[in-house]
Amino acid sequence: MASCCAILGIVFLVLTNLAIIISFATPYWLDEMHLIAGRVNQGLWAVCSESNCRWAFQNDLAIQKNYPVWWVAVQALMAFGLFLGLMSLLVATLALCCECKGCNSSHAVAGILMIGFIIMGIAVVLFGVKAHLDRGTEMELERRSSSRFSWSFYLGISASALSLFTSLIYACDGRNRH
Repeated sequence: MASCCAILGIVFLVLTNLAIIISFATPYWLDEMHLIAGRVNQGLWAVCSESNCRWAFQNDLAIQKNYPVWWVAVQALMAFGLFLGLMSLLVATLALCCECKGCNSSHAVAGILMIGFIIMGIAVVLFGVKAHLDRGTEMELERRSSSRFSWSFYLGISASALSLFTSLIYACDGRNRH
């Protein structure tokens, strides 16, 4: 029988993975105002104006080739964070289905999620610092800035924090099993 911590952990793990996937896939990390194009939303993988979206993989990677190195690093770190989140979900689901005597899958899930927290935390900090320094991106919504962080960026921060919280739940569950 699964413990309350394991059930609570799997619920938070699903929420964590949803937050990672939505943040990773949506084009709303930056909200910028351009004189010619108007409002432009930019995510890790797409740039959307009011009339169309261009994906990083279109036109022989035309957009991807123009991204700075730090942007590509954030893409890679968030992709690895997504992979770790999905792997922890797989391990946690298998642990709910199949009881293993002598092993503690909760500690494995907690460790994977902790690494995911660190990786995604580095990604959002790197993105925030470099976007501010290179593009003048601001956090305040009231400031008259041509560039500000949008909801996908904040969801990425939340996904990292949820990963930490979920790893603590699984660490407590693993401790209770011993």
